[in-house]
Amino acid sequence: MNADIVYNKDGDHDPFGIIFALVQDEEAIKCKKINPEPLILRGNVGECIEVTLHNKLDPIFHHGLIHGYPRVPVEAPFPPSLRISLHTQLLVYDVRGSDGATVGFNPDQTICPGESITYRWYVDTTVGPCNLWDMADIRNHRHHGAFGVFIAEPRGSVYLDPVTRCETKTGNQVIISNPILGEFREFILLMHDGVRLLDKDNNLIIDPEPILIDPEEELEDFEDQGSRGFNYRAERFKNRLKDCRDISKVFSSRVHGDPSTPIFNAYPGDRTTVRFVFPSDRPRAHSFVMHGHSWKRSTEDVNSLEVSTQGQNTVGSTGNFRLEYGAGGFLQKPGDYMYRSGNIRWDIELGLWGIMRVLDELSDCLAPLKRGEMCEMLTLLEEIEENESSESLEKMELSESSSLLEKIEVEKEDCHDQSSSESESSV
Repeated sequence: MNADIVYNKDGDHDPFGIIFALVQDEEAIKCKKINPEPLILRGNVGECIEVTLHNKLDPIFHHGLIHGYPRVPVEAPFPPSLRISLHTQLLVYDVRGSDGATVGFNPDQTICPGESITYRWYVDTTVGPCNLWDMADIRNHRHHGAFGVFIAEPRGSVYLDPVTRCETKTGNQVIISNPILGEFREFILLMHDGVRLLDKDNNLIIDPEPILIDPEEELEDFEDQGSRGFNYRAERFKNRLKDCRDISKVFSSRVHGDPSTPIFNAYPGDRTTVRFVFPSDRPRAHSFVMHGHSWKRSTEDVNSLEVSTQGQNTVGSTGNFRLEYGAGGFLQKPGDYMYRSGNIRWDIELGLWGIMRVLDELSDCLAPLKRGEMCEMLTLLEEIEENESSESLEKMELSESSSLLEKIEVEKEDCHDQSSSESESSV
Protein backbone atom coordinates (compact mmCIF):
# COMPACT_ATOMS: atom_id res chain seq x y z
CA MET A 1 0.00 0.00 0.00
CA ASN A 2 0.98 3.65 -0.37
CA ALA A 3 1.81 5.70 2.73
CA ASP A 4 3.40 8.98 3.74
CA ILE A 5 6.41 7.84 5.79
CA VAL A 6 7.63 10.47 8.28
CA TYR A 7 11.32 9.90 9.08
CA ASN A 8 11.75 12.28 12.03
CA LYS A 9 10.09 14.88 14.23
CA ASP A 10 11.36 17.66 11.93
CA GLY A 11 8.97 16.52 9.22
CA ASP A 12 11.33 14.93 6.67
CA HIS A 13 9.14 12.46 4.84
CA ASP A 14 8.52 10.31 1.78
CA PRO A 15 4.99 11.12 0.57
CA PHE A 16 5.27 8.42 -2.10
CA GLY A 17 6.18 5.61 0.29
CA ILE A 18 5.36 2.02 -0.65
CA ILE A 19 5.07 -0.31 2.34
CA PHE A 20 4.11 -3.81 3.40
CA ALA A 21 1.79 -3.65 6.43
CA LEU A 22 -0.40 -5.98 8.47
CA VAL A 23 -4.13 -5.83 7.66
CA GLN A 24 -5.03 -4.71 11.20
CA ASP A 25 -2.80 -1.62 10.83
CA GLU A 26 -4.09 -0.49 7.42
CA GLU A 27 -6.77 1.97 8.55
CA ALA A 28 -4.59 3.45 11.31
CA ILE A 29 -1.82 4.07 8.77
CA LYS A 30 -4.24 5.70 6.32
CA CYS A 31 -5.55 7.96 9.10
CA LYS A 32 -1.96 8.71 10.16
CA LYS A 33 -2.54 7.37 13.65
CA ILE A 34 0.41 5.06 13.03
CA ASN A 35 3.62 6.20 11.38
CA PRO A 36 4.65 3.20 9.26
CA GLU A 37 7.58 0.97 10.10
CA PRO A 38 9.01 -1.83 7.94
CA LEU A 39 7.13 -5.12 8.04
CA ILE A 40 8.60 -7.51 10.65
CA LEU A 41 7.46 -11.15 10.60
CA ARG A 42 8.61 -14.09 12.73
CA GLY A 43 8.31 -17.85 12.59
CA ASN A 44 9.83 -20.85 14.37
CA VAL A 45 11.89 -23.69 13.00
CA GLY A 46 9.58 -26.43 11.72
CA GLU A 47 6.73 -24.08 10.84
CA CYS A 48 5.20 -23.45 7.42
CA ILE A 49 4.44 -19.76 7.02
CA GLU A 50 1.55 -18.57 4.84
CA VAL A 51 1.60 -14.92 3.81
CA THR A 52 -1.30 -13.50 1.78
CA LEU A 53 -0.34 -10.32 -0.05
CA HIS A 54 -3.00 -7.81 -1.16
CA ASN A 55 -2.04 -5.13 -3.69
CA LYS A 56 -3.52 -1.76 -2.70
CA LEU A 57 -1.16 0.50 -4.62
CA ASP A 58 -2.40 3.86 -5.86
CA PRO A 59 -1.40 4.73 -9.46
CA ILE A 60 0.30 7.96 -8.29
CA PHE A 61 4.11 8.06 -8.40
CA HIS A 62 6.56 10.93 -8.01
CA HIS A 63 7.69 10.51 -11.62
CA GLY A 64 6.58 9.22 -14.97
CA LEU A 65 9.08 7.60 -17.28
CA ILE A 66 12.27 9.13 -15.82
CA HIS A 67 13.50 7.97 -12.42
CA GLY A 68 14.81 11.35 -11.21
CA TYR A 69 16.60 11.85 -7.88
CA PRO A 70 18.26 9.80 -6.49
CA ARG A 71 19.59 9.15 -9.95
CA VAL A 72 20.53 5.88 -11.57
CA PRO A 73 23.57 5.37 -13.83
CA VAL A 74 21.49 5.00 -17.01
CA GLU A 75 18.57 7.42 -17.03
CA ALA A 76 16.47 5.72 -19.69
CA PRO A 77 12.65 5.68 -19.81
CA PHE A 78 11.57 3.14 -17.19
CA PRO A 79 7.88 3.42 -16.22
CA PRO A 80 7.05 2.37 -12.63
CA SER A 81 4.93 -0.74 -12.23
CA LEU A 82 1.69 -1.06 -10.28
CA ARG A 83 2.32 -4.76 -9.77
CA ILE A 84 3.80 -5.93 -6.47
CA SER A 85 5.25 -9.12 -4.94
CA LEU A 86 7.09 -10.36 -1.83
CA HIS A 87 10.33 -12.33 -1.95
CA THR A 88 12.18 -13.82 1.04
CA GLN A 89 15.77 -14.87 1.51
CA LEU A 90 17.07 -18.06 3.18
CA LEU A 91 13.74 -19.88 3.66
CA VAL A 92 12.57 -22.99 1.81
CA TYR A 93 9.77 -22.63 -0.78
CA ASP A 94 8.47 -23.84 -4.11
CA VAL A 95 10.04 -21.53 -6.68
CA ARG A 96 7.03 -22.01 -8.97
CA GLY A 97 4.64 -20.19 -6.67
CA SER A 98 6.31 -18.65 -3.60
CA ASP A 99 9.47 -17.01 -4.89
CA GLY A 100 7.85 -13.64 -5.50
CA ALA A 101 9.73 -13.28 -8.80
CA THR A 102 8.39 -14.29 -12.19
CA VAL A 103 11.40 -16.11 -13.64
CA GLY A 104 11.73 -18.14 -16.85
CA PHE A 105 8.71 -20.36 -17.43
CA ASN A 106 7.49 -20.14 -13.82
CA PRO A 107 3.93 -18.84 -13.28
CA ASP A 108 3.47 -15.11 -12.66
CA GLN A 109 3.95 -14.40 -8.93
CA THR A 110 3.27 -10.66 -9.02
CA ILE A 111 -0.18 -9.09 -8.63
CA CYS A 112 -1.88 -5.93 -9.84
CA PRO A 113 -4.05 -3.57 -7.71
CA GLY A 114 -7.08 -5.35 -6.28
CA GLU A 115 -5.54 -8.83 -6.53
CA SER A 116 -4.14 -11.14 -3.83
CA ILE A 117 -1.62 -13.97 -3.74
CA THR A 118 -0.53 -16.43 -1.03
CA TYR A 119 3.12 -17.41 -0.56
CA ARG A 120 4.20 -20.42 1.53
CA TRP A 121 7.63 -20.56 3.18
CA TYR A 122 9.12 -23.30 5.34
CA VAL A 123 11.51 -22.44 8.21
CA ASP A 124 14.13 -25.20 8.22
CA THR A 125 16.91 -23.70 10.38
CA THR A 126 17.47 -20.80 12.79
CA VAL A 127 19.04 -18.54 10.21
CA GLY A 128 17.80 -15.45 12.04
CA PRO A 129 16.97 -12.42 9.88
CA CYS A 130 15.92 -12.79 6.23
CA ASN A 131 15.43 -9.83 3.91
CA LEU A 132 11.96 -9.36 2.42
CA TRP A 133 11.43 -7.20 -0.66
CA ASP A 134 9.38 -6.60 -3.76
CA MET A 135 10.55 -8.22 -7.00
CA ALA A 136 7.89 -6.76 -9.33
CA ASP A 137 9.74 -3.45 -9.78
CA ILE A 138 13.13 -3.41 -8.08
CA ARG A 139 14.06 -0.07 -9.61
CA ASN A 140 11.08 2.05 -8.57
CA HIS A 141 9.61 0.38 -5.45
CA ARG A 142 12.37 -0.66 -3.08
CA HIS A 143 13.90 2.76 -2.32
CA HIS A 144 10.40 3.96 -1.34
CA GLY A 145 10.18 1.33 1.40
CA ALA A 146 8.92 -1.87 -0.27
CA PHE A 147 10.92 -4.14 2.02
CA GLY A 148 10.79 -5.85 5.42
CA VAL A 149 12.36 -8.67 7.42
CA PHE A 150 11.46 -12.20 8.50
CA ILE A 151 13.11 -13.66 11.62
CA ALA A 152 13.58 -17.44 11.85
CA GLU A 153 13.41 -18.17 15.59
CA PRO A 154 14.33 -21.33 17.57
CA ARG A 155 11.74 -24.11 17.68
CA GLY A 156 9.09 -23.57 20.36
CA SER A 157 9.73 -19.82 20.83
CA VAL A 158 7.03 -17.39 21.96
CA TYR A 159 7.24 -13.65 21.16
CA LEU A 160 6.38 -11.29 24.02
CA ASP A 161 5.75 -7.56 24.18
CA PRO A 162 8.72 -5.99 26.03
CA VAL A 163 6.42 -3.92 28.27
CA THR A 164 3.38 -6.11 29.00
CA ARG A 165 4.87 -9.57 28.30
CA CYS A 166 1.71 -10.38 26.33
CA GLU A 167 2.15 -12.41 23.16
CA THR A 168 2.70 -10.27 20.07
CA LYS A 169 3.04 -10.89 16.34
CA THR A 170 5.45 -8.13 15.37
CA GLY A 171 7.62 -5.30 16.70
CA ASN A 172 11.23 -4.11 16.41
CA GLN A 173 11.96 -5.10 20.00
CA VAL A 174 10.46 -8.16 21.67
CA ILE A 175 11.28 -10.77 24.29
CA ILE A 176 11.91 -14.20 22.77
CA SER A 177 10.86 -16.82 25.32
CA ASN A 178 11.92 -20.42 24.76
CA PRO A 179 11.28 -23.38 27.13
CA ILE A 180 14.84 -24.68 26.65
CA LEU A 181 16.92 -21.65 25.73
CA GLY A 182 15.28 -19.27 28.21
CA GLU A 183 14.60 -15.64 27.33
CA PHE A 184 16.49 -12.93 25.50
CA ARG A 185 15.78 -9.50 24.09
CA GLU A 186 15.65 -9.17 20.33
CA PHE A 187 16.23 -5.84 18.58
CA ILE A 188 15.55 -5.45 14.83
CA LEU A 189 17.43 -2.99 12.61
CA LEU A 190 16.91 -2.46 8.88
CA MET A 191 19.61 -0.19 7.44
CA HIS A 192 18.71 1.30 4.06
CA ASP A 193 19.85 4.06 1.73
CA GLY A 194 18.89 5.67 -1.59
CA VAL A 195 15.79 7.20 0.02
CA ARG A 196 13.97 10.10 -1.66
CA LEU A 197 12.90 12.52 1.10
CA LEU A 198 11.15 15.88 1.15
CA ASP A 199 11.38 18.34 4.05
CA LYS A 200 8.33 19.61 5.95
CA ASP A 201 7.82 22.27 3.24
CA ASN A 202 7.94 19.56 0.55
CA ASN A 203 11.30 20.65 -0.82
CA LEU A 204 13.46 17.82 -2.16
CA ILE A 205 16.33 16.91 0.20
CA ILE A 206 19.61 16.37 -1.62
CA ASP A 207 21.87 14.00 0.35
CA PRO A 208 24.67 13.66 1.20
CA GLU A 209 24.93 17.41 1.71
CA PRO A 210 27.63 19.07 3.85
CA ILE A 211 26.54 20.79 7.07
CA LEU A 212 27.62 24.21 8.38
CA ILE A 213 29.00 25.14 4.94
CA ASP A 214 27.49 26.03 1.57
CA PRO A 215 26.19 23.06 -0.44
CA GLU A 216 28.35 21.71 -3.22
CA GLU A 217 27.30 22.47 -6.78
CA GLU A 218 27.61 18.96 -8.18
CA LEU A 219 25.69 15.94 -6.97
CA GLU A 220 27.58 13.05 -5.45
CA ASP A 221 28.23 9.79 -7.25
CA PHE A 222 25.14 7.73 -8.13
CA GLU A 223 26.06 5.15 -5.48
CA ASP A 224 25.99 7.80 -2.75
CA GLN A 225 22.89 9.81 -3.68
CA GLY A 226 19.78 9.66 -1.54
CA SER A 227 18.98 9.79 2.16
CA ARG A 228 19.50 7.02 4.72
CA GLY A 229 17.46 5.38 7.44
CA PHE A 230 17.12 2.82 10.20
CA ASN A 231 13.59 1.32 10.12
CA TYR A 232 12.19 4.29 8.11
CA ARG A 233 13.73 6.76 10.58
CA ALA A 234 16.70 9.14 10.37
CA GLU A 235 18.08 11.69 12.84
CA ARG A 236 19.90 14.11 10.54
CA PHE A 237 22.60 16.41 11.95
CA LYS A 238 21.26 19.29 9.90
CA ASN A 239 17.99 19.31 11.84
CA ARG A 240 19.60 18.94 15.26
CA LEU A 241 22.04 21.80 14.65
CA LYS A 242 19.35 24.37 13.82
CA ASP A 243 18.96 25.54 17.43
CA CYS A 244 22.30 24.55 18.94
CA ARG A 245 25.25 24.59 16.56
CA ASP A 246 27.65 23.01 19.05
CA ILE A 247 28.67 19.90 17.11
CA SER A 248 30.06 18.29 20.29
CA LYS A 249 26.50 18.03 21.66
CA VAL A 250 24.83 16.77 18.49
CA PHE A 251 24.18 13.33 20.03
CA SER A 252 22.97 14.73 23.37
CA SER A 253 19.40 13.91 24.37
CA ARG A 254 19.62 16.56 27.10
CA VAL A 255 20.11 19.22 24.43
CA HIS A 256 18.14 17.90 21.45
CA GLY A 257 15.91 15.17 22.86
CA ASP A 258 16.05 11.51 21.89
CA PRO A 259 16.63 10.65 18.22
CA SER A 260 13.76 9.51 15.99
CA THR A 261 15.55 6.24 15.25
CA PRO A 262 14.56 3.26 17.45
CA ILE A 263 15.41 3.46 21.16
CA PHE A 264 16.11 -0.07 22.38
CA ASN A 265 15.65 -0.69 26.12
CA ALA A 266 17.26 -3.34 28.33
CA TYR A 267 18.51 -3.98 31.86
CA PRO A 268 22.17 -4.61 32.71
CA GLY A 269 23.19 -8.15 31.84
CA ASP A 270 20.07 -8.95 29.79
CA ARG A 271 20.80 -11.52 27.08
CA THR A 272 20.44 -9.50 23.88
CA THR A 273 20.59 -10.23 20.16
CA VAL A 274 20.53 -7.59 17.42
CA ARG A 275 19.04 -8.82 14.14
CA PHE A 276 20.40 -6.76 11.26
CA VAL A 277 19.45 -6.60 7.57
CA PHE A 278 20.25 -4.30 4.65
CA PRO A 279 17.36 -4.57 2.15
CA SER A 280 17.82 -1.42 0.05
CA ASP A 281 18.99 0.23 -2.20
CA ARG A 282 22.41 1.40 -3.42
CA PRO A 283 25.50 -0.77 -4.11
CA ARG A 284 27.78 1.25 -1.81
CA ALA A 285 28.87 -0.79 1.24
CA HIS A 286 28.27 0.37 4.82
CA SER A 287 29.43 -0.75 8.25
CA PHE A 288 27.51 -1.22 11.48
CA VAL A 289 29.01 -0.26 14.86
CA MET A 290 27.79 -0.64 18.44
CA HIS A 291 29.51 1.25 21.25
CA GLY A 292 30.50 -0.60 24.43
CA HIS A 293 29.49 -4.04 23.18
CA SER A 294 30.93 -6.87 21.15
CA TRP A 295 29.86 -10.13 19.51
CA LYS A 296 31.53 -13.17 18.01
CA ARG A 297 32.57 -12.65 14.40
CA SER A 298 31.49 -16.25 13.81
CA THR A 299 28.62 -17.62 15.88
CA GLU A 300 29.73 -21.16 15.01
CA ASP A 301 33.20 -20.81 16.55
CA VAL A 302 33.55 -20.45 20.34
CA ASN A 303 37.11 -19.20 19.82
CA SER A 304 36.03 -16.61 17.27
CA LEU A 305 37.38 -13.07 17.51
CA GLU A 306 35.12 -10.60 19.33
CA VAL A 307 34.23 -7.55 17.24
CA SER A 308 32.08 -4.44 17.64
CA THR A 309 31.90 -3.59 13.92
CA GLN A 310 30.32 -5.46 11.03
CA GLY A 311 31.52 -4.20 7.66
CA GLN A 312 30.77 -4.84 4.00
CA ASN A 313 27.01 -4.43 4.39
CA THR A 314 25.19 -3.88 1.12
CA VAL A 315 21.86 -4.93 -0.39
CA GLY A 316 21.06 -8.43 0.88
CA SER A 317 23.39 -8.44 3.90
CA THR A 318 22.17 -9.95 7.18
CA GLY A 319 23.65 -10.31 10.65
CA ASN A 320 22.98 -11.94 14.04
CA PHE A 321 24.82 -9.98 16.73
CA ARG A 322 24.57 -11.84 20.06
CA LEU A 323 26.00 -9.35 22.53
CA GLU A 324 28.73 -10.85 24.70
CA TYR A 325 28.09 -10.39 28.45
CA GLY A 326 24.59 -9.06 27.69
CA ALA A 327 23.31 -5.48 27.71
CA GLY A 328 25.82 -3.09 29.23
CA GLY A 329 28.84 -4.99 27.95
CA PHE A 330 31.57 -6.61 30.04
CA LEU A 331 30.99 -4.29 33.01
CA GLN A 332 27.17 -4.48 32.61
CA LYS A 333 26.89 -0.76 33.25
CA PRO A 334 23.66 1.21 32.72
CA GLY A 335 23.72 4.11 30.28
CA ASP A 336 23.01 5.11 26.68
CA TYR A 337 25.04 3.16 24.11
CA MET A 338 25.15 4.37 20.52
CA TYR A 339 24.58 2.15 17.52
CA ARG A 340 25.46 3.67 14.18
CA SER A 341 26.98 3.37 10.76
CA GLY A 342 30.76 3.51 10.60
CA ASN A 343 30.65 6.10 7.78
CA ILE A 344 30.61 9.65 9.14
CA ARG A 345 29.67 12.18 6.47
CA TRP A 346 27.89 9.72 4.22
CA ASP A 347 25.77 8.08 6.91
CA ILE A 348 25.96 9.37 10.49
CA GLU A 349 25.42 13.00 9.47
CA LEU A 350 22.41 11.85 7.45
CA GLY A 351 20.84 10.22 10.51
CA LEU A 352 22.15 6.65 10.65
CA TRP A 353 22.57 6.45 14.43
CA GLY A 354 20.46 5.59 17.45
CA ILE A 355 20.54 4.52 21.10
CA MET A 356 20.38 1.30 23.09
CA ARG A 357 19.37 2.41 26.59
CA VAL A 358 20.43 0.20 29.49
CA LEU A 359 18.30 1.19 32.47
CA ASP A 360 19.75 1.41 35.97
CA GLU A 361 16.57 0.31 37.80
CA LEU A 362 13.30 -1.50 37.13
CA SER A 363 10.81 0.56 35.17
CA ASP A 364 7.14 0.23 34.23
CA CYS A 365 8.16 0.79 30.61
CA LEU A 366 10.18 -2.44 30.45
CA ALA A 367 9.37 -5.91 31.77
CA PRO A 368 12.32 -7.89 33.15
CA LEU A 369 13.42 -11.17 31.61
CA LYS A 370 12.51 -14.42 33.32
CA ARG A 371 14.91 -17.30 33.66
CA GLY A 372 13.55 -20.57 32.29
CA GLU A 373 13.62 -23.81 34.27
CA MET A 374 16.26 -25.27 31.98
CA CYS A 375 18.45 -22.17 32.36
CA GLU A 376 18.06 -22.35 36.14
CA MET A 377 18.99 -26.05 36.05
CA LEU A 378 22.07 -25.34 33.95
CA THR A 379 23.07 -22.55 36.31
CA LEU A 380 22.58 -24.88 39.29
CA LEU A 381 24.70 -27.56 37.62
CA GLU A 382 27.42 -25.00 36.94
CA GLU A 383 27.36 -23.92 40.59
CA ILE A 384 27.54 -27.58 41.75
CA GLU A 385 30.46 -28.20 39.41
CA GLU A 386 32.19 -25.06 40.68
CA ASN A 387 31.63 -26.14 44.30
CA GLU A 388 32.85 -29.66 43.56
CA SER A 389 35.88 -28.22 41.83
CA SER A 390 36.56 -25.98 44.83
CA GLU A 391 36.16 -28.90 47.27
CA SER A 392 38.41 -31.09 45.14
CA LEU A 393 40.96 -28.33 45.01
CA GLU A 394 40.82 -27.92 48.79
CA LYS A 395 41.16 -31.70 49.29
CA MET A 396 44.07 -31.77 46.87
CA GLU A 397 45.74 -28.87 48.64
CA LEU A 398 45.23 -30.60 52.03
CA SER A 399 46.56 -33.85 50.64
CA GLU A 400 49.59 -32.09 49.19
CA SER A 401 50.15 -30.29 52.50
CA SER A 402 49.94 -33.58 54.45
CA SER A 403 52.37 -35.24 52.05
CA LEU A 404 54.74 -32.33 52.42
CA LEU A 405 54.58 -32.49 56.23
CA GLU A 406 55.18 -36.24 56.19
CA LYS A 407 58.15 -35.72 53.88
CA ILE A 408 59.57 -33.06 56.21
CA GLU A 409 59.14 -35.35 59.24
CA VAL A 410 60.90 -38.19 57.42
CA GLU A 411 63.77 -35.93 56.44
CA LYS A 412 64.03 -34.67 60.02
CA GLU A 413 64.20 -38.25 61.35
CA ASP A 414 66.87 -39.16 58.76
CA CYS A 415 68.90 -36.13 59.78
CA HIS A 416 68.55 -37.09 63.47
CA ASP A 417 69.63 -40.69 62.83
CA GLN A 418 72.61 -39.49 60.80
CA SER A 419 73.67 -37.12 63.58
CA SER A 420 73.43 -39.90 66.22
CA SER A 421 75.54 -42.20 64.06
CA GLU A 422 78.22 -39.55 63.66
CA SER A 423 78.32 -38.96 67.43
CA GLU A 424 78.76 -42.67 68.17
CA SER A 425 81.64 -42.91 65.65
CA SER A 426 83.31 -39.98 67.26
CA VAL A 427 83.16 -41.56 70.69
